[in-house]
Amino acid sequence: MTARTALPVILTLAAGILTGGTAAAAPPPPIQADGQSHAVTLLTGDKVIVTDVPGGRHSVRVEPGPGRENQVFFKQAKEDQLVVLPGDVAKQVKSGTLDRALFDVTGLIKQGYDDASRKDLPVIVDGAGLTGASTVRSLPSIHAVAATLPKGGVWTASGQRVRLDRKVKVDLDQSVPQIGAPQAWQAGYTGKGVKVAVLDTGYDHEHPDLKNVVADEKDFTGEGVQDGNGHGTHVASTVAGSGAASNGRYQGAAPDARLLIGKALDNEGSGSFSTIIEAMQWAADAGAKVISMSLGSDTPSDGTDPLSEAVNTISREKGALFVVAAGNEGRDKSIGSPGAADAALTVGSVSKQDIQSSFSSRGPRIGDFAVKPDLTGPGEAIVAARAKGTEAGDHDPVGDFYARLSGTSMATPHVAGAAAILAQEHPQWTGEQLKNALTSTAKVNAGSVYAQGAGRVDVARAAQQKVTASASVGFGLVTWPHDQGKPQVKDVTYTNDGDQPVELTLALTSDAPAGVLSAAQNKLVVPAHGTAKAQVSSRPQALGAATGSFGGRLTATGGGAVLQTAVGISGERESYDLTIKLIDRQGKPQSDDIQSSLALMGDALGPDEGGYLSTAGGQVTVRVPKGKYSVSSLVTTAGPDGSVGDITLVGAPGLTVSNKQTLTLDARPGKKVTVKVPRKSAVNLFRDFGAIVGGSGGTVNNTAYVEPESVGLYAVPATGGTASTFVTAYTAQVTDPLDKDLVTHAPMYNLNYGWPGEVPARIDFTVREEDMARVHATFGNKTGKADLVVRALNGYLPIQTFTAVATTRVHLPGERVEFYTAGDVFWINQLYREPGDGGNPPSPFGAVWATVTKYRPGSFEEPWNFGVEGPGLPGAADGKGIPGDPIWGGRWGDQLSVRAPLFADSGPYQHTWLDPQHVKGGWSVYRDGKLIGSNTQYTAASAEVPPEEATYRFAGFADRAVPWSELSTHVESSWTFRSAHVAGEDPGRLPLIAVKAKPSLDPYNRVPATPMTVLPLRVERQQGAPARPLKSVKAEVSFDDGKTWASAPVMGLCAFVANPANAHGFVSLRVSASDTAGSAFESTVIRAYRLGAP
Repeated sequence: MTARTALPVILTLAAGILTGGTAAAAPPPPIQADGQSHAVTLLTGDKVIVTDVPGGRHSVRVEPGPGRENQVFFKQAKEDQLVVLPGDVAKQVKSGTLDRALFDVTGLIKQGYDDASRKDLPVIVDGAGLTGASTVRSLPSIHAVAATLPKGGVWTASGQRVRLDRKVKVDLDQSVPQIGAPQAWQAGYTGKGVKVAVLDTGYDHEHPDLKNVVADEKDFTGEGVQDGNGHGTHVASTVAGSGAASNGRYQGAAPDARLLIGKALDNEGSGSFSTIIEAMQWAADAGAKVISMSLGSDTPSDGTDPLSEAVNTISREKGALFVVAAGNEGRDKSIGSPGAADAALTVGSVSKQDIQSSFSSRGPRIGDFAVKPDLTGPGEAIVAARAKGTEAGDHDPVGDFYARLSGTSMATPHVAGAAAILAQEHPQWTGEQLKNALTSTAKVNAGSVYAQGAGRVDVARAAQQKVTASASVGFGLVTWPHDQGKPQVKDVTYTNDGDQPVELTLALTSDAPAGVLSAAQNKLVVPAHGTAKAQVSSRPQALGAATGSFGGRLTATGGGAVLQTAVGISGERESYDLTIKLIDRQGKPQSDDIQSSLALMGDALGPDEGGYLSTAGGQVTVRVPKGKYSVSSLVTTAGPDGSVGDITLVGAPGLTVSNKQTLTLDARPGKKVTVKVPRKSAVNLFRDFGAIVGGSGGTVNNTAYVEPESVGLYAVPATGGTASTFVTAYTAQVTDPLDKDLVTHAPMYNLNYGWPGEVPARIDFTVREEDMARVHATFGNKTGKADLVVRALNGYLPIQTFTAVATTRVHLPGERVEFYTAGDVFWINQLYREPGDGGNPPSPFGAVWATVTKYRPGSFEEPWNFGVEGPGLPGAADGKGIPGDPIWGGRWGDQLSVRAPLFADSGPYQHTWLDPQHVKGGWSVYRDGKLIGSNTQYTAASAEVPPEEATYRFAGFADRAVPWSELSTHVESSWTFRSAHVAGEDPGRLPLIAVKAKPSLDPYNRVPATPMTVLPLRVERQQGAPARPLKSVKAEVSFDDGKTWASAPVMGLCAFVANPANAHGFVSLRVSASDTAGSAFESTVIRAYRLGAP
């Protein structure tokens, strides 16, 4: 796992593997792929479409699978994670027969399991296989098979456990001496005769440092063993590289070891659980004594996942040692898989000065609070073999043959090399013995055992000492109140491999309160070629009111040996059992056979705590810290056919937990939820109902997406919350029934209502049109031919991150009336195209977006898809309400970022997004006239610059050729401004200006072929930046796609274009402006609009 930070000078959208250390203070926010949609077909056959919306929000629409039109779907969203659970999978998910990850829509997208990326779903199935699935590989270590399920099929229930085949990713000149390897070499231990498997992205066959080093290789990805990423080459040479290209300077830790290269990760640096398990088995069967795995999951594991299970099984059966990266999450309780496995030697990272790396993942392990990682190794700025032409190899090259990288991925092969050295010295040792030897002889550094384990690996000591000790002792979590905890005694085993008995002096030190941890004896004799046990005791009562994780070490000295065993114990915060019972509308406990949804958040919970709870028999008991909580439940009652018949929102908006208690959420008092519109012929396209609960750990959207009108919605009144902790949410789109093309010519009512802090006494009303915003939306056409596109209307309550939408379409050109809930609702609307959309030929994805707007009641006009479409700064207020506040140009400390759209409609609040893979473009950045960087992405550019004030120019261009627009085929922009260092975390807004032309166009974006065309010009500025008077505004036109240009006089912010006689065709436009403070703007739009009829 390679650590990532900010790349100096210029940042592109697709940054590669980056150097270690910390990023610059207050970096600009990540550039969102606003407008990009992903479709995911669940194994039930239902399709979920998620679209990224400006501001880090998302819209969701659900298309039930064939024959599943009456299905109800439960949307469970925490921050940026969305899980969609069909109502009929409750029993299987609750029992663990179906992995919840199979319904984690955003997780599936992130792993490349969306419909555009693959047509099947990779799973791991217990036993011999699953009906309808295609077996890919056998996984005997976990008694399962890897298989794929076709997305076109529909899964049917069986008794076999089905888990997602998840993906994991890739997680020397001073570093090798740092771990004591040269001393071991001098003693004759270089790893000779030891096979070390490196399971990674392959290796560079031609690299001099890896010539004659690899004993065997195998590809598990289908790409060939040649390294197309660079990570595997770097790791392999850190283990056993010869250093031939550097005269031995960058030699690996165990230069005489023999490598087994298993390419288990593809050239993108990722691989599935099953692929890695297969590679692990291959490596062990091929005789690897040490298996190095610089990879892992980006979510914490309790050590019971399939990958961790395989590590434990193969370690036990083959005696191999798995050396695994801890990960680069840089926070507590973040050890992922397979580093969470009991048998794994899990490796964190330190600098060359033995300072803990900020990015290195820390323990304790989630679940049982075990001590992890086990030790650390050098992982910052490590120089090792470079695979030229790869992401890792070309990021920070050190000459032609080496590259510098950081991460726990770099620390891991150092430890694997150390293990190989020990394995040469002790060929009979098992992997567990090697692990104990390395941990017990590690160099102790400052910091917690949950950050460094036993300490930094010291192979010189490990090779010299004859006595070893157990790796760690963990006493887990002591629940509150601590005085009721039971004392524990655990053994630490010492093994003497020497010919003489050794007397050890024992001493236990820790940062726990006095008396919590103690050693039973202070002397111990370990017989020659024998073992002896010491006892470490815990006395929870001594914790008193102390909470948190405490670590210590049992140190043993004697006979020239210095040994330590990491010891850990955690004291729970003041916490209590909270039992939540769900009662349905029939007075029965919530059935396990149909889906329900229960969420809990609170101010006492951290970022990784809280969220969704699974009930069994209608109840669940959870342990929560003392504090105030918000609870939201969607209690379901079965209909006559056994499916979801009705849904009741029952909540506790202001629950205080200060002792053991039971909360009963009873659906029976629920009142019917009915929201109507004045139009009698209108129907609900969908209803989305539930609550959003929040706390210090974020927000959770807990709602049900309901299409069938037969499903009743109910709510039980409740109070006691706040606007940030509990909001009842109702979203619906209402219109006349759609035609076969999903088009409606009737008004569309877009409803989004929130009730902060409560479940209201009644949700039963008919909306009034005079309380809403009435928008007359007109849609322009840019091809001259009739077209059909999707219209998506996304409304968000203030704390809402996911909203529900329905699929409707509009004609281009066309128009319709749209009503919107006014007030405290953020509307982010769009007009977009998908491949194959509306029965048309496949086309690049594109969307016209409006910036965030809150409507006020009234009537408004909204033109969409009208020119001139070119560079701009959309977001100006237009009277409808409160506009959004996008930062199109900002400075965060000394990082400049300009992401102003190159395709912005003539409206003051709209811009077009296109999938970057279908647009050729880029940016160049200049400081005081000198080029300082460039990229090849049309969407944005960033630069890290000196703090002194200077003049900057960001110049961008984009070329597009799309079948749904013949206008704005080439655009150029240039923004000039002065800027200096900005202190603090808040960005400084750059004084950008822009000039937009807004001609009077017909529905096909044409102006009449009259002798003169008047072009009104609108000046736009970055909101929040100082506004200075304009100094000049100029305009030019071209009638031959920019080959020749003629001046268009500007008077009073209107440009006057003299059209040639009998002219027809396209008009291109160039405008420029400057102000008195030195800001300037230039733009060129080829084919800005059409003159006359096509």
